[in-house]
Amino acid sequence: MYGAWKSREHFSVARSDPWFVSESLDKVEAAVRSQVTHYRPSAVIAGDNDGTWSLIYFVRLETLRRITPEQATKYEGVRAGRVPWSSTMRPPPEPTETTATTIDLDRLGR
Repeated sequence: MYGAWKSREHFSVARSDPWFVSESLDKVEAAVRSQVTHYRPSAVIAGDNDGTWSLIYFVRLETLRRITPEQATKYEGVRAGRVPWSSTMRPPPEPTETTATTIDLDRLGR
């Protein structure tokens, strides 16, 4: 399962809900691109590892860019409460932006 968040800050909020989910990385990427008009901040895509989201990609203008293990550790640590919110990150998003209903792309059109 893949999930997308609007930014690394959206992902980093503890228990934040993904924007989109699907078994297909291509579907998640296409859904993000259908909604994004600018690529700053970058949306992020994570994979579900037995109930824990692990960051994989930044969504860039023309491609997905692999998130480095160091970057993933930082944002996953903030999400888990093991690492403080970084001064290099924008302020946390409003709660309404991280608790919105997730769109399950595999259930659309059924």
